[in-house]
Amino acid sequence: MKDLKVKNGYSESNFSNVSYLAKAFSKKSTLEDLNLLNNRITCTELFNLYEDLIQLKQNEKSNNNSVISATNRNNKSDSDVMNFPPPQIINLKRLVLAKNYLSTYPEDENKYPRVIGELLKMSHKLVYLDLSKCGISIKHLETIGDALTPKYTLPLKTLLLQKNNIGKHGLKPLVSALQHNTCLETLDISGNDIGVVGCDLLSQIMERNTGIKTLNLFGNFIEIEGCNLLCKALKQNTTLTSLDLGLNRIRVRGAIRTIAKAITIDNPNSIIQYIALAGNYLSTPKRSDISLLLNSVKERAMCFDLAKLVEVKDVKLLVIKNLFFKLTELLNNNGFVKLRRLTTIIQFV
Repeated sequence: MKDLKVKNGYSESNFSNVSYLAKAFSKKSTLEDLNLLNNRITCTELFNLYEDLIQLKQNEKSNNNSVISATNRNNKSDSDVMNFPPPQIINLKRLVLAKNYLSTYPEDENKYPRVIGELLKMSHKLVYLDLSKCGISIKHLETIGDALTPKYTLPLKTLLLQKNNIGKHGLKPLVSALQHNTCLETLDISGNDIGVVGCDLLSQIMERNTGIKTLNLFGNFIEIEGCNLLCKALKQNTTLTSLDLGLNRIRVRGAIRTIAKAITIDNPNSIIQYIALAGNYLSTPKRSDISLLLNSVKERAMCFDLAKLVEVKDVKLLVIKNLFFKLTELLNNNGFVKLRRLTTIIQFV
């Protein structure tokens, strides 16, 4: 069996049979894709799984002569289970833990939020990890960041962290790791309210990272200050191809011009092919700003999402119509430039 789906709460695993999952994760198993979406799993139960994996490895080495009893797991200190190199025994390639209760653990026990990173260190084939809507915070990201360092050679390509509790300082543990990580290609941190401070940390990552191709920042309230910080990174980055800045309160006129300049004049080696600015309601952006954005990339195959970009109450119908015709003209002339949901700009009138 390669795929196993236990999701939507119809079969509430709750990890009650942890030992069975531990055996399923071992190298002897053919299981590659495990979907545990919405199963009320907590960090405490993940820690129990981690301990059983360690015991399984010990059993193999000692031929059942020096096994630590699972009944003593609550009496063990952190050093008993985490202060040695983790064996790479998890054979999974895809793991979905979205919509579980990973923020639920004893407040005075740091070992529980650390366990996600420790499980990643055991995974020598994992390429896809979905931790969306799990209550992930900076405590979880400390060991996740450690697992993403080149030291552990984790082949992870997609990391989904949508709608968690990362906040302003949550990305700090990932900065050093992702600056040197070349495997990760897709990072989704949408809906985490990282703000300007978090965007500063992210810009430090993107200035030096040479692996990430798709970055989703939708709904993080980075505002114009965060946008400017990110543009500094865009001037250096040569691997990013897709960037979603939708719904980030980037309301100041001139933001489009700043982005256009960052990926063209300031960085002619930029290979960005898609930019989303939907839902930012830029206050009466000049037609020349949007024209500059489109003209500046006319030699590239690019796609834009500018839906709900204009506050119509500040713009006359005539200006909107002229803007539409100008965009249409540029679209026809350039050929390579594509604009998603172009007509939505007019639909608000």
